[in-house]
Amino acid sequence: MVRHFTCTLLVLSACSSPAVKTVKTVDGHRVTAIVDVSLVPLDSERILSSQTVLVRDGLITKVGPAAEVAVPAGAQRVDGRGKFLLPGLADMHTHVQREEDLLLYVARGVTTVRNMWGAPIHVEWRERIKKGELVGPSLYTSGPILDADPPVHDGSLVVTTDEEAERAIAQHKAAGYDFVKVYSRLSAPAYQRLVAAAKKAGFLVAGHTPRAVGLGGVMDARQDSVEHLGGFLDALQTETSPVRGTFDRKANARKPEFVDPALVPALVTRIADTGLWNCPTLTVVTDRTPAETRQHLQRPQMKYVAPMFHAMWDPGPEDAAPDVVAAYQRNNQLNGLLIRALRDAHAGLLVGTDPANPLVVPGYSVHDELALLVAAGLTPLEALRAATHEAARFQHAEREWGSITPGLRADLLLIQGNPLTDITQTANIAGVMARGRWFSPNDLDGLLARVETTAQGDQNPFTAGPPFAPEGTREQAATFSVTWKGARFGVEELVVDKLPDGQRLIRARRVDGESGQRTTLRLEAGADGEGSVMTLHSDGPTGRGNLTVKRADGRAVMTGALLSGPAVQKEEPLPHGVLLSADKFVAGKVLVGQRLMGLAVGATEQFNTRQLALGSAAVLMDVPLSATRAADATITVNGSVIPARTFELTEGPKSKGTLWLDAQGWLLGLEFRAWGSTVEMKRVK
Repeated sequence: MVRHFTCTLLVLSACSSPAVKTVKTVDGHRVTAIVDVSLVPLDSERILSSQTVLVRDGLITKVGPAAEVAVPAGAQRVDGRGKFLLPGLADMHTHVQREEDLLLYVARGVTTVRNMWGAPIHVEWRERIKKGELVGPSLYTSGPILDADPPVHDGSLVVTTDEEAERAIAQHKAAGYDFVKVYSRLSAPAYQRLVAAAKKAGFLVAGHTPRAVGLGGVMDARQDSVEHLGGFLDALQTETSPVRGTFDRKANARKPEFVDPALVPALVTRIADTGLWNCPTLTVVTDRTPAETRQHLQRPQMKYVAPMFHAMWDPGPEDAAPDVVAAYQRNNQLNGLLIRALRDAHAGLLVGTDPANPLVVPGYSVHDELALLVAAGLTPLEALRAATHEAARFQHAEREWGSITPGLRADLLLIQGNPLTDITQTANIAGVMARGRWFSPNDLDGLLARVETTAQGDQNPFTAGPPFAPEGTREQAATFSVTWKGARFGVEELVVDKLPDGQRLIRARRVDGESGQRTTLRLEAGADGEGSVMTLHSDGPTGRGNLTVKRADGRAVMTGALLSGPAVQKEEPLPHGVLLSADKFVAGKVLVGQRLMGLAVGATEQFNTRQLALGSAAVLMDVPLSATRAADATITVNGSVIPARTFELTEGPKSKGTLWLDAQGWLLGLEFRAWGSTVEMKRVK
């Protein structure tokens, strides 16, 4: 679903993985014994008492009664008396956005994840986790989301033709992704070609139910899993439904009113017969009132979430109207009906939670999802199997992980109580083993402490790296703090150098708070100060790309690669008098600021700007800007009060804000209204 509540602001996210700890060895092998534990094999409603599990070099080697399993001298011993051992859990719908997420999963017993929007960084994390260089769950990752033009999410890989479909799958193969994710706006022909090409290449296909395809078409194409119960509402509409086949927000909200329950049995039977797996993500599709949301925001795990997300997720003080509450209840009851029907039809069910959405905290959310599935009608055993053995079966990996069986990977969760009688006991954790590495309660607390420190800290994420090296005479070096609703969203670092030929070079770097994406900017102002060459480099969970714009003879020549991978080679008009800028960067206003220095109070100047954006397409957006000089003011920078020239801005058709410059025309701050509040970008040093 990736229901991003998009604040394209910044967050502080810098997490180095904990060092690999020293472990005991037996004849050079890592051996751990979990001794005298109650085993939860999850093959039936049973508990095996007083068992010992031996692990050697990351694999389970022996399971049996404690009285019969000898523990090698020198092995690491874990006392399991009074505790329960089950396979590590799997979150089969995640969005891993930063390394802290990996720590949270392990800390909460989630030892396998399926990442649903992949980029090169995820392939790198996957391999580092396998090598033991990085603490995290075993990772399956898709490539970029595959969608139509325009895509739902910028950064997706656009597929509209047969040729683009074939290239997309070849790109997935070359990049080393594990599966393919399809999305909502794909046309029927593009979807069918994608699935056929993916199957031929040996990929599983997961994702949304494209609107043009419908749930029936998804089954016909043999898509492997469908997320969020997608397509069910449309497939269950009555013949007379006034919203059947329409997908705007109002129509989607009304669809539960026109569901025919009599259609459910035949639908779920066909789903089971065609082998379509279902990942409901009840944590996301469950409707909550504002009061319930406020309660969730008070839960202890919210300290592992940066304040920016609290600000984004806060519903405000209002309460839901009675008709809205009734609609929520109807929707949630329908979800429960579908879960029970899928179970009764023996259709495949997976546990997934969709982090990056409100209230979904990585790791913790799996325990929420298990409780929601049980509340919907599954037994604890059924819910736990969906999060362990069934997840491995979906991945065709039953011989690798998913149960406590000799020869399988040692992914284990030790808990204090019996989860078959109380599903909430899965969150009562006494230890975790991920890929054979044992994490004691103290170790897990250490992981959580690292996440909390990063989430609640206000450090500059770039301080660990080298500063911008001078390329001329340094004219400005500034750090800008970004806040919204009083929450700090991050920083942008900016430097301006004057080159030996007298021209200016502007460089900046920023982090997108919602996604963890990092982007750097390099802008050569040129002899006329309009911008002659500009380059963006971007890397992170939404992709890896670079784009250069060179200005020549009234044209902009763009070359590079999109975040989703495809190469870019295009030209478009860029006449004299238009200033080059970059979307979302404070630094994008440097050229404007230099041109405002001679403006008198009360006077207005108009600019034409082209803002470069790097996502699903290479775009130079035409953004007109108007600046009116207001009365001078002061602004506080690092404790010092500085006189500021103030300008009221109108950017594009609607955006209004204020720009502050110092006496030399360098940026002091920028603010504008967005998403119901004010975004403030203020210089802090």
